[in-house]
Amino acid sequence: MNKHAPHFYFKILAAAALCSTLMACASSPRHSYTPNTVPETEAQKLNTQLQDLRKQQLDVMSPDHYRKAEKALNQANNEIKDQKDRTDILNHLQIAHDEMERARNTGNEWKSELAPVTAARQKVLDAGVTDQSRPKLSAIDKDLKDITEEKIEPGHYTEEISQLQRRYMDLEYKSIQEHQLQGARDMIKTAKDEGAKKYAAKTLIEAETNMLSAERQIEANRNQPELFKDSVNLAKNSARELLAITLASKDAKGKTPEQIALAARAKEKELAAMDMKNTAIQSRVTELRQETSSQDAALSKQSKALDQQSYALAATQAVNAGLASQVEQDAKLKEIENRFSKQEALVYRQGDSVVIRLKNIRFSTSKADLPAASLTTLSKVKDALTDLSAEKVIVEGHTDSVGTKEINQQISEKRAEAVSKYLTAQGVPASEIQTVGYGFEKPLMSNKTKEGRATNRRVDIVITPASVTE
Repeated sequence: MNKHAPHFYFKILAAAALCSTLMACASSPRHSYTPNTVPETEAQKLNTQLQDLRKQQLDVMSPDHYRKAEKALNQANNEIKDQKDRTDILNHLQIAHDEMERARNTGNEWKSELAPVTAARQKVLDAGVTDQSRPKLSAIDKDLKDITEEKIEPGHYTEEISQLQRRYMDLEYKSIQEHQLQGARDMIKTAKDEGAKKYAAKTLIEAETNMLSAERQIEANRNQPELFKDSVNLAKNSARELLAITLASKDAKGKTPEQIALAARAKEKELAAMDMKNTAIQSRVTELRQETSSQDAALSKQSKALDQQSYALAATQAVNAGLASQVEQDAKLKEIENRFSKQEALVYRQGDSVVIRLKNIRFSTSKADLPAASLTTLSKVKDALTDLSAEKVIVEGHTDSVGTKEINQQISEKRAEAVSKYLTAQGVPASEIQTVGYGFEKPLMSNKTKEGRATNRRVDIVITPASVTE
């Protein structure tokens, strides 16, 4: 037999044990949500919070935790849609919640460390990411994530900050240019394709000169639109005029100069209408972005309100559950009380506990033997313990004042033990019963009379129902 075989078999057994443990853990709840949690409401709240993390740039400042949060939340959303197991849904929601919290902590540390980069990137987002600039933004973000995925080392990123800040600022400038001048550029390109160099050479030079001037104005005043607005409008008008003249001149064969000019004017009006339509569309897109931002803010506020309502509802349900439990216990207490005659026992509530004060266990002086007449009463006590689902039972023994303190202490303990043994014999688990003797420290009546001493020689059963200890 191979000498390594025992070690090999041991590895197999260890692996099997580990798999068994993991399977057991996978099927058990790991979340900390209450039974009153509504998965759909919690998922909605976390979806809003995930959007907020992206707006705060924490998706690039803590990419690992953000990805994990997004993945867990997507799993939970799919499970809700497919009506999967509630525990699995809440487990994934818990993972998403915890990963978001980690993303906030680590991401905010990185935002502080890379503050100039964060500010530059935010300006790119404010300028608006176009289809042309999106791949460039993704490339810069990838380099940023390569840094923020590592453990932070304060003060070690001077060069990286400078490079990333410059790249984001360049992208901001290009994004603003694309938003402001892309339409004019397209018209100039179209005019060139239609033969502008041949049919409208001077107008082409003028349009390109105005375009260059607008680009420089944007570069110098990128965050002050009012300073580059006139240059941008001039560039747009020039580009529109160029295209109109080019198309009219190209189609001028057999036409008089007046007809050519009228055709150019008509074409320019057509292009102006198209430009206005495009501008309106762009304005509407901006409005929709603003509306979306406002809706996100309202949704966030609504989510917080729902969260507060959820807590209030949970508290109300808890109170109602407590009241229902109280009513149920009161009914049980009344039922138990009716089982005992006034001569047998007194039943009453003491805080969260129920006390059964046995009256007819008339122990003889200095004795701990259970009188035969008391067995029927003790049987009723046993039934009461079952009805109350007793989690804890304390049997208290008491004596009169005849004799020394030491002797009465011993007798009280023995009387409590006698009752405890009876209840154990009737099926009450011994682990649930405690016994204590008080001697003559807690008399109910004066020990100066025979009747008083008989009353003081008693046993009290203090019961804690299971619902209280859970």
